[in-house]
Amino acid sequence: MAKQRRRKQYKLVKPWRLVFTLCIVILLLALLLKLLISGSPPKSEAVVQEISQSSETSYVPPAVQTVSASDISSIKNQMVGYMTGMILANPGNYPTVPDLEPEESYSENSNPASYVYRLVIDPGHGGNDGGNDQGEVKESVLNLEIALKLRNALREKAPEIQVIMTREDDTYVSLEERAKLANELQADFFISIHCNSFQDDTSVNGLETRYWIAKAEEKQEIGMRSQAAAQVLLEKAAAGFGLRQREASKQTLEVLYSCEMPAVLMELGYLSNAEDDAALCDPEIQEQGAQAMADAVVEILRGYEPRNVSDSGDGSAEDSGEDSSES
Repeated sequence: MAKQRRRKQYKLVKPWRLVFTLCIVILLLALLLKLLISGSPPKSEAVVQEISQSSETSYVPPAVQTVSASDISSIKNQMVGYMTGMILANPGNYPTVPDLEPEESYSENSNPASYVYRLVIDPGHGGNDGGNDQGEVKESVLNLEIALKLRNALREKAPEIQVIMTREDDTYVSLEERAKLANELQADFFISIHCNSFQDDTSVNGLETRYWIAKAEEKQEIGMRSQAAAQVLLEKAAAGFGLRQREASKQTLEVLYSCEMPAVLMELGYLSNAEDDAALCDPEIQEQGAQAMADAVVEILRGYEPRNVSDSGDGSAEDSGEDSSES
């Protein structure tokens, strides 16, 4: 016996959606009809049409009808009001937009509370003071290139260290202003980056560091820390750049003795020496050296008690021996 086929029954789910759609369509049709009757585009000001006049007859254009901004605004408000009422009456039937947090972009002060240490990096010279010009590239340019690579390496290795640059482009900053910046910021450490030169003997090469120890007893601890930091930077940077390791020496340099925190000046190599100059101008070697310097800075700072748990020319000096003046 054949089975009787049952007819499928369909049920309209959420009929309010159909009503909502029909209302929108009706409102749009009403708006379109009003525009067609008026014979002009929906602008709050009349459209002025220039019609050229013939030499025999003049043409007077008909009056232009307009749709006022208030009319359009009224229709828009009606639609918005209706839709708002539907959403409030049926809150569960409409998706909600999640709260979105703004994208975080890197800034030196984007999250001050996350910083533990504050470091000032000082690219030597700049602007009208190019430093020594014995190499392929002017010293002030090399100093800045390597200093920026050091900053970037520290951002990756140690986000707890806030890095401040005394300059980020080819501008001149006096020695006094460089040290003053570090003092006002109460930096934990100051590092000045330079390249050396010795014209009398181009065979002289190698990387060296300089520090200052004041005679005043209250500044002895800062001087001793500077000396220890200079030795760490000397060893790691020389290995990173692949240059001869010279020595960490005490020098009377304004940019050092004016600082109220441990401070080291680095002479990365001799631009008057062909091998040193080639290495310091090589972007890959610059990167390797900057990474090594960053490792040294991290080691140095993590041995300090931070001063800030949360954040808110030439450096000429009296050098001796084969060294020229501080760049």
